[in-house]
Amino acid sequence: MTGGDAGPQRPRVRLSRAQWVRLVIVGILVLFATARVVPDCVRVFMPLGVFGYVTDTKGVVAQVATMVPRGSDRIEVGDLIRIDRIKPFDRKPGFVGLGYSYDNKVRYVPIERAGRERILHLIARNESLANRLLVVLRVAIYLVVVAFGAILVIVKPNLGTAAIFIYVIGGEFPTTYLDLVIPNPWRQIPEWISATLTGAARPALLVFAASLGWNVPSFRVRFAWIGAALAFGLGTLHAYAFEKLVYLGQPAAAASDLYATLSTVFTIATTIVFIVALARSRGRARQRIGWIVVSFAFAGVARLVSDAFYPAHLTPQINAIFLPLAVLPIVVVWIGVVRDRLFNVDFVVSRALVYVALTAGVIGAITIIEEVGTLVFFYNSDLSYAVLIGLSVAIGAFTTRLREPIETFVDRFIFRDRRAQRKSLEAIARNVIDARSTAEVDDALLERTVNALELTFAGIYRHEADGTFAFDRGIRFPHDIAITIGASDPLVAAIAQTRSPLALDGRTAAHNGRALSDDRVAFAAPLFIEREIGAIVVYGRNVGGLDLDPDERELVVEIIAHASIALGALELARLRAAVAQTTTAVAST
Repeated sequence: MTGGDAGPQRPRVRLSRAQWVRLVIVGILVLFATARVVPDCVRVFMPLGVFGYVTDTKGVVAQVATMVPRGSDRIEVGDLIRIDRIKPFDRKPGFVGLGYSYDNKVRYVPIERAGRERILHLIARNESLANRLLVVLRVAIYLVVVAFGAILVIVKPNLGTAAIFIYVIGGEFPTTYLDLVIPNPWRQIPEWISATLTGAARPALLVFAASLGWNVPSFRVRFAWIGAALAFGLGTLHAYAFEKLVYLGQPAAAASDLYATLSTVFTIATTIVFIVALARSRGRARQRIGWIVVSFAFAGVARLVSDAFYPAHLTPQINAIFLPLAVLPIVVVWIGVVRDRLFNVDFVVSRALVYVALTAGVIGAITIIEEVGTLVFFYNSDLSYAVLIGLSVAIGAFTTRLREPIETFVDRFIFRDRRAQRKSLEAIARNVIDARSTAEVDDALLERTVNALELTFAGIYRHEADGTFAFDRGIRFPHDIAITIGASDPLVAAIAQTRSPLALDGRTAAHNGRALSDDRVAFAAPLFIEREIGAIVVYGRNVGGLDLDPDERELVVEIIAHASIALGALELARLRAAVAQTTTAVAST
């Protein structure tokens, strides 16, 4: 190398091709899900016109709202919407499915009733402000859940996380405002994709249920391919039935009935697989799977209630409460991720995600309160700008104080076991400084710290006269790790230079210490007596494979610092006692 030795270079971290492909696919699906629902927020200012009827997948009216605007014809249950009588350019999802419109509040709908054709003159009702705000809330919840699903499949890609992500983005949310503004034939493309994802949600749920109960890799791989084929097949069938009815104006009874039958079969199969997974699990895993099963059952019942009673028996506001319950399962899954390490997601990652989620939730809630408050005052008062300024000032004063209450909430109610560990470490750091013997210091550094953090092992290397560090004592210390650290070992030089604990992994251990270049060693820490390194404490990794978070590392550093102070005080006391003894002996002679 010219120009002198520049020293070892840090390795460059790059994403593999498979990771790039995964990020691109997940990103495209997230963008599509966002594009599908975000335009609904426009309905706050430009409400939809609701005609108050719902059809089945054949275009037959299944339910009718009780309130009909004056001057409007009455559409009745059993009427067949003659979509084939509507010009192709005007065919929109609102003509079949949930009856609504944006650009025209008057609709002339050709129907067939009792074998006779007629044209109804329907007048729409504007959505209420409460219903529109609930739509925005539902969109916000949906986007948060999609983000959670995307993060999960990126952080820990496997069969279960991929299945739950497809289930999330395929959730059966109502047709959105976007369907009304994209002209034909382009609007058919996102509709086809959306209907395919909706149909794929049930097979994806079946795959997710199987991932909870079977950990055989070969079975999981085969089932993943089978599940993907089933999801694509059922999704395509659902999209074909929808497109054939809406955009081709042709009967789709056969395809719709087949889709309904297969959906029922998948639902029954998923229920059976969930029950089998629950029966095969034990202990905490059974409790976790049980909550997941209950959440899916609760969300399914809420969806059935919405389909069965809206709009004839449920108001839009009540129905808007039932629909977001579809996101309940993903919330329960994430509780399993952060509490029970479901899918083996690392603790530090899940804890960071919880902090981010709660912070985003608090900021989102504040933003919604600000926007809703401003909107209400805008329509009812001339002081809207004053209210906006006041809310902005209050929010600016509050957001600087968010971190402490969020951390307290997370550690007290979500990660209670880790909070107990930190409390134990704080107690060790408090007490070790008053140790009355070297044995008490060693006990605090080894047994008490190892038990508090659930570490695999720990050991102490004492400084020898020749400059080396020899193994003195330990707890569960592996017999095949070197018992001597040479005076010229890079680890000693690195610790002497930093004068602080040194975190180790497979790469840095090989660079910083030839003696302890072992993946099982988490970090090494110096014990100082006066200004010299009197010993080196070595800690292994967590029993469950969890990394220590920064707070826990800081507490370990505090314990080691207090242990150094205690050892210095004990050494000073020993010297004073020796001096006093010598003085007494001299005086007596």
